[in-house]
Amino acid sequence: MVNIRLFAIVFCVFLGCTKTATKSPVVDKSNTPFATIEGNVALDFSPDGKWLAVGAELIDTSTWKVTAMLEERVSDKNPKSKNHWGYTAAAFSPDSKKLAIGDQDGTLRILDVPSMKMTHEVLAHGARLTGIGFAMDNETIVTTSIDDIVRIRIWNYQTGKELLRSDSLDKTPREQDGLVVDIVNGVDVFALSPNRELFAVADVQSKIVIGSLKDGKILQEFKGPHGDQVEMDSLAFSADSSKLLIGVTPKVYVYNLKGEPTSVEIQTKADSTAIYTKTVNEAGLLALYYIDAKSTMPVIDFYDQSQNKSLGTFFPHQSRSTYWAVSHDGKFIATTGRGGPVRIWNVEESMRDLLPL
Repeated sequence: MVNIRLFAIVFCVFLGCTKTATKSPVVDKSNTPFATIEGNVALDFSPDGKWLAVGAELIDTSTWKVTAMLEERVSDKNPKSKNHWGYTAAAFSPDSKKLAIGDQDGTLRILDVPSMKMTHEVLAHGARLTGIGFAMDNETIVTTSIDDIVRIRIWNYQTGKELLRSDSLDKTPREQDGLVVDIVNGVDVFALSPNRELFAVADVQSKIVIGSLKDGKILQEFKGPHGDQVEMDSLAFSADSSKLLIGVTPKVYVYNLKGEPTSVEIQTKADSTAIYTKTVNEAGLLALYYIDAKSTMPVIDFYDQSQNKSLGTFFPHQSRSTYWAVSHDGKFIATTGRGGPVRIWNVEESMRDLLPL
């Protein structure tokens, strides 16, 4: 009997060791999320640090609990709902008193914070909204879309006055007055500068455009790192708003705002899918998200721009993240897994035991 039990123990240990050696990497205990929230929609942290928007739900960051939501909640079971597809973009105003959310059909809604009562609703585009950004005046807003007709709009949502509208139906673009200009195809990548003065977009034919939220003027147009052969995965501004980070798998390229490449190219171990980047803090810390080619798992790679080197990675999910956000103070990262909950990570704690590349 003893020999049989000993054999069983040895056999189980052997199986356990074999399984551990062959399975995909797992999240370190130190990198376990300290909060999870049900939902899988667009995310944004409020500038004052009090709120996390998960689509049309408002999360209190002191408790990580839902405190309010849009009364007409998105649901296939709700016949009154005008949105059955979920929210695709979310952005707080600089004063954290407004939340703008966009959806698949191009509708933009402005909600009061923290009541989440809707104050404005407009069909801003004819297709999925891909980006939203507020200017520092809390009223001027820029929206982008994959719409074949109206790709970019900049306007005052209170007065309706437009500064820019990219309109493919207008046969006489009027660049001189800054109102209507056909500059890009459908926009699927968007970035807002930290100082909220600039925006950058990339269209489906690899053109990158940098514009001004102050007057609606287009400042630069240029092709990405591979010309028109490869679409952009992501765009982000540096912490001081002076450079543009361009994600094209497996690298992130750093350009100046004249559309010229610098000598900095961030090499990753991403597979052939997309790579995304966000600025974490003013010290030059970046967070890069991609699918690791070796493990085939999603990773977040922390990169120190001041040293031009990766600090290591951790594994936030077992499946690809759909949306992610970094708090304005750089303390938190919120991520979603496909079909799964939102997970909240403490950046400082997550960086303590990073795995090497």
